[in-house]
Amino acid sequence: DDSVKQLIYVLLVVERASNLLTKLLERGRFAGYLEQSTRYIYFDQKDESGQYKYYIPPNLPPDAKRNYIERVNAIFDIYSYIVRELTAFVRLQTKEPEDKLERAAWLGATRAQACDVARALLPVATQSTVGIVAPAQSVEGLIYFLASQTLEEARATAKSILRESKKVAGAFLRQVERPERG
Repeated sequence: DDSVKQLIYVLLVVERASNLLTKLLERGRFAGYLEQSTRYIYFDQKDESGQYKYYIPPNLPPDAKRNYIERVNAIFDIYSYIVRELTAFVRLQTKEPEDKLERAAWLGATRAQACDVARALLPVATQSTVGIVAPAQSVEGLIYFLASQTLEEARATAKSILRESKKVAGAFLRQVERPERG
């Protein structure tokens, strides 16, 4: 009985998900979600290979890929400049507290104000991390939904979620791969 799938919860982390994919992951709100917020942290940090964190579609022809990377890097360069300048501007608007604890809160609050404004500049390819806590039944629905999308990142994520979820809830997800199920 499919309703038994409501009895087991699966905890997932989808790393390096584009902003576009996060909207697909969270579409149903049938689960608990925790998303790395663009409102409170700088998104101009580069990864271990020195690249900004954004999704690059794997099926782009070489010239289009090169052009895409150049343009998205330029957007991130602009974002980086603006968010840092905004942070400095916001901090000039209020007096910096002398108390160590109050100063830490002030630094966080002023950074958040700048990030909140500048996040509108971030492209939908910007990557973050999404945590998901959901019953196996909702995970099954999410897998079907993502697998049906035209977005390659969504289809690849569906396969990854199925592979990893089967490790902890395999008995509850056996039907997912049956052709008559979707």
